Amino acid sequence: MKTYGRLALALSIGLVFCSIEHSYGAELDAADAAGIRKFEGGHPFLLGFLGVMGAIGNLEDRTVLEFDVGALPPAARRPIELILPVSNIDQPGGPPGWINVFTFIGGGVVHSSDFFAGDPFATISSGDGAVETLNLDVTTAVQDTIANGGRFLAFRLSTTSEDRYFLGREFGLPDPTLSFSVPERSTWAMMLAGFAGLGFAGYQRTRAA
Repeated sequence: MKTYGRLALALSIGLVFCSIEHSYGAELDAADAAGIRKFEGGHPFLLGFLGVMGAIGNLEDRTVLEFDVGALPPAARRPIELILPVSNIDQPGGPPGWINVFTFIGGGVVHSSDFFAGDPFATISSGDGAVETLNLDVTTAVQDTIANGGRFLAFRLSTTSEDRYFLGREFGLPDPTLSFSVPERSTWAMMLAGFAGLGFAGYQRTRAA
């Protein structure tokens, strides 16, 4: 019986550890997204495309993305990343630029006044490619939004570099998303079976004692 008990214990531990790595990738689309333009001395207004451009001449373009993080599955695993496929019309050939990312709790719809919204979160270097996919770990921003009772997490994208960026399907690019992983159903089954086996092995040892 001791041999069978040890075998059951070993198999149970193996099931638990094997279940850890089995997950699949998932994405959350933006609930709303809009480019916002502001002319010097004027009021910001919504654009029909997503663009990020620093103050060149008398205008500046920014983009705001709103994600319904309340719709994320409870089993969503870290890291949760913001995925930004971008077209940089000033590359290759110039010095690498960057995108400044600001965050705030949104309402699910982008407004022109969001041109000024948000607190600094991170700066992403865009490199020197004409088309690139930029990744940013936003796990803490998601957690803070939910902890503060918010449902929609908004990202405001701007730049103080000389590069000009475009995003979204209007430019033949995938739309920005939030990326995360979710355990497969088989993973949960393996884990539950493993813990059940551990419990049974412990029970058998107690009886034997």
